Amino acid sequence: KRRLQLRGVEWVRDAVVRRVWPNRVEVEIFERSPVAFIRVAEGASGDFNNPVKFRPMLIDPEGVILPLQGAVPQSLPLLTGVRDQDDVEARRQQVVLMLHVLRALGQHKSQIVEVDVSRPQEIHVGCVVGNQTFVLNLGADQFLERVELFLKQYESMHDQLDSRKEYDLTNEGRILAIDPETSPGTARR
Repeated sequence: KRRLQLRGVEWVRDAVVRRVWPNRVEVEIFERSPVAFIRVAEGASGDFNNPVKFRPMLIDPEGVILPLQGAVPQSLPLLTGVRDQDDVEARRQQVVLMLHVLRALGQHKSQIVEVDVSRPQEIHVGCVVGNQTFVLNLGADQFLERVELFLKQYESMHDQLDSRKEYDLTNEGRILAIDPETSPGTARR
């Protein structure tokens, strides 16, 4: 009964409660570890340009949404495409996808500040290069190869790149600049 009560606490992933004879009780707590920030819609903002007000929250590897508390690691990426009204299993699968993308990016994962998993066949990331954040469409595979292509080309093209555009890297060896206003389904930015 006590274990179930402890598991009901937001930041507790699991707990072990055991009685040690003759007169002791041991409690072991396993805390949840956030892996990303998410934005949860909080209501109308009253601003015509940004009609929805969001509040930042955290999400763990199991898809459990956690409130911000205390010092939050600044190295966590923003995970978009996750909705708090989705069931925990759907959110868990989206977190697993994000973690897969970040693992695949290896040494470049520290440059990734956002991962959009709203369309699993078209993963978008926000990648910081040269003090600018670029939105890159990585598709559904070859994440490392595509980011490395962009980084290699960045050196020769950095004066021509516009951080307001989205860069599609899914056309093997080519980088296509897309205006987000004209791109289908990119009203999210």
